[in-house]
Amino acid sequence: MPTSNPIADGARSEIPTDSRVQPIPGGHGLSRVWALAAILAVEVIPISTAQHPWFRAKIAGMTAIFLFVAVLIFGRDKLRAVDWASRPINRWLLLLHACALAVLVAANVYLLSIAPLSMAHAGSGRFLAGECVYYAALVLIPLTLAAALFPLRKLLTALLNMGSAWGLAAGCGLLVLSARTVLVYAWNEPDSRFGREMQMLTFEGVHRVLVLFYSSLVVDPEDVVLGTSRFMVTIAGKCSGVEGMALMLGLTVGWLIFSRRELRMARAVLLVPASILTVFLLNMVRIAALIALGDAGYGTVALSGFHSEAGWIFFSAVALVFLALVNRVAWFQQAGVGVGVAAGAVHAKVRNPAAIYLLPYLALVAASLLSQASSAGFEWLYGIRVLIVAFAATCYWRQYRAMDWSFSWLAPLAGVGIAAAWIEWARWIHRADAANPMAAGLLGLTPAQRFAWLGLRVAAAVCVIPFAEELAFRGFLARRLTSADVEGLSLQRMSVLGVVGSSLLYGLMQGPMWAVGIPSGMVLCLVARWRGRLGDAVAAHATANLLVAVWVLTLHDYSPW
Repeated sequence: MPTSNPIADGARSEIPTDSRVQPIPGGHGLSRVWALAAILAVEVIPISTAQHPWFRAKIAGMTAIFLFVAVLIFGRDKLRAVDWASRPINRWLLLLHACALAVLVAANVYLLSIAPLSMAHAGSGRFLAGECVYYAALVLIPLTLAAALFPLRKLLTALLNMGSAWGLAAGCGLLVLSARTVLVYAWNEPDSRFGREMQMLTFEGVHRVLVLFYSSLVVDPEDVVLGTSRFMVTIAGKCSGVEGMALMLGLTVGWLIFSRRELRMARAVLLVPASILTVFLLNMVRIAALIALGDAGYGTVALSGFHSEAGWIFFSAVALVFLALVNRVAWFQQAGVGVGVAAGAVHAKVRNPAAIYLLPYLALVAASLLSQASSAGFEWLYGIRVLIVAFAATCYWRQYRAMDWSFSWLAPLAGVGIAAAWIEWARWIHRADAANPMAAGLLGLTPAQRFAWLGLRVAAAVCVIPFAEELAFRGFLARRLTSADVEGLSLQRMSVLGVVGSSLLYGLMQGPMWAVGIPSGMVLCLVARWRGRLGDAVAAHATANLLVAVWVLTLHDYSPW
């Protein structure tokens, strides 16, 4: 329960009055449109875009999904203006949709069991029959779900009347496909002229950085080997930073399109090539730092944690600088969307819900990147998550104290189910692992060090991670996908889009545990929605993590961690 006066603290209650949230005309129908897109993404993308040797329409399927989402984004105003006739969801069509999804999964498993490695059986009658069933189910899934949510005639009419939204979506699709073709060509064909030029440009750039600090280097342009006498690496084609450049292109272009009404595009678009070039140059710095670490005697750290995580650290830094510039610098803003306060206006302290709800999670991500970048398979700095998130929480401690952290019996009960699913899935995906690096790393510590490390690990799992992730995904994202007034919206009024969209992103952030992370996110959303309290979600999350920790420490099975 709140321990201080919300009004005195400048905080708002999580449960609003009726006068604070007003229904948006057409909003209910629009939320169903977004729910349609989110549910289809959760159901279809993991199956239809996997690396199946028999799947012949991966790029076409991904293009169709991207075009559909882009049309919804560009045409959201016209969709909102439609007088949607709200009606109950058709349960029979929803049941048919579930059956089509089950058929798709069954056909997927059947086809993978027939041709798991090659197309040797692609011409057989059984294989062709299974393929026809698969594609038929793939077509039925969106149709049955759309028919269950909307009068199809009204939805089709609205889509046909989107006007320029189709052209904008098609233009973005062509841009993304063109960029993908060029970048994938450079990535998968390092012997091509473009790929070779990127590789050699990176090699020369790293060489120029290293000569500033080392008088003697091993330089072999023919085999693209560079380093010192004690540590050298081969700069392969995939080390040229193409992946980071593609990610930065998608982020910058996507954000400019999303914020096009507030920006002077002729100026803001200059940040796109500047950001891509910065990522490319920082990749050279990353490789040079990797060689320096190896030369200093930390070769294992350089080739394991630092090799991958340093790239994400640099990418995140450039992304944050880009967002700060495009959103904070007046030179990039349209007139009337000013940054800061006009001359003579009264300076007021503005409450920023995004900062309040997202800062602990961003601190957690930053701590994770630093910990993994300094590891050689075993994260000996794992405990810095506790310290960094605790420090970040002090910035808005009064606001956090004003929130309702109480919980009911349903929360720990849901946590038990999440823990069971998490443990079982982790054991299944790690069943072929010969050894766990965490177990090996713990054996290398003294008893006191081992006790301290495990204590911090459990503290992070039970206290820090539930607090940070629930604030971000359930407290902010699920409500932000429902309404722009995050704090004015009760958790009990989260829309289907808020639940599904936040759970999808939460699950994808769990890496190889995504398949259990997505439904776990939905359970946590529903727990928070039941009584409208974030404390229920935090308690369920903490219970699940505590039970996983008990499993790990009791059975010495480190796969769930």
